[in-house]
Amino acid sequence: MALTNVFEAAGSPSDPIHDFTGTFADILANGDSVFVPVRKDGAGNVIPYIVKRLSPPSDSVIMCESPLAEIEAGDPNEWIMDLANGVHRLRISGGTWGKNSYGVLRHQRLTEGSLTTSVFEKMFIDGIGGYLNMGFQIGSCAGVMWRDIAFRRIDCYGIRFQLDNGYATTNTVDNCRFQDIRGISIYFTHSGDAQLKAGNRISGCWFENSGIPDPQGAIRTKGFHYGLIVERCYFEETGSGSFADIHLEDSTNANGRVHTVRSVVIRDNKFSNSKESQECRVRNVGRVSYVAMDNDVNTLFSSTLSDHQHFASCEGVKAGGRDYKVWLLRNLIHYRGATNDPVDYDDALFVIPPSAFNSQSVEIELHPASAGFTP
Repeated sequence: MALTNVFEAAGSPSDPIHDFTGTFADILANGDSVFVPVRKDGAGNVIPYIVKRLSPPSDSVIMCESPLAEIEAGDPNEWIMDLANGVHRLRISGGTWGKNSYGVLRHQRLTEGSLTTSVFEKMFIDGIGGYLNMGFQIGSCAGVMWRDIAFRRIDCYGIRFQLDNGYATTNTVDNCRFQDIRGISIYFTHSGDAQLKAGNRISGCWFENSGIPDPQGAIRTKGFHYGLIVERCYFEETGSGSFADIHLEDSTNANGRVHTVRSVVIRDNKFSNSKESQECRVRNVGRVSYVAMDNDVNTLFSSTLSDHQHFASCEGVKAGGRDYKVWLLRNLIHYRGATNDPVDYDDALFVIPPSAFNSQSVEIELHPASAGFTP
């Protein structure tokens, strides 16, 4: 498999709006890998590559020289890459993607097949000069990894798993940074009947929306999700009002069947400062069970914890003889203000709204330092 310079293969065009889609497609169809060098004009200014609705086949490799290798659709209503059905073993590395585009990559499961065993790495997903609608929208996937990627200036979603007739299993988002996301950084959702989500892991990521007035949370999943792990992540001002940093919710289909969320683990994370309006850092709604353990949780900038602010809002139900239980184990809650006033650990740790008084089961284990909080 040769590594082919896409700029040279296109004849080294000087036209800043030259469309490289066909050249990318030809190289990949020939079984070669695409090398994307930095493209500049005579004055040394970076010129982006225009690529629209590229559909890389299985085993495609696209490697960018550096973050200065910029790729965009050249149209705010277009995807840079648009895939369908079974695509396997993609590897896309480096570069800055998304300026003047609707999104970077969309995968749709139109008939059958999924995006599998693929890697996206060391990319900058950025709506430079404006806001990109979203980074990735995935219709069905298994064994896909996003690692060492910076997502910034995105209007709706960093990664949206839109699982209308597909699934999301054993995928990993590792060591990525999500910053200035107006909507939700990582969203597992569906329309119609819920689809299977299992064994997904989000680890070592940084979520921060301090410059966004009303962000809608960092991680949200809805219905039929088993074994989600969120670990070693950092959260700062990613939610507001009722939007929690992490939101777990069941779903009900048209026939009344309920799809639960179970065996979720939230561990070893740092929940830093929140918005003044934010009610909680973790929220569960409906038939949900999870454990949150060994997390470090700051309250607000002020040293006064308002009555409506808690680490966890537990809004579960009991149905079919089964408790959908929440375990809150050894989570440290402390102030980051100038004073070190004591806080009622139970009140700060969780709340059960009146609607869930007779249905939500919560088990807690105090953090060893819970008797004395330090900034």
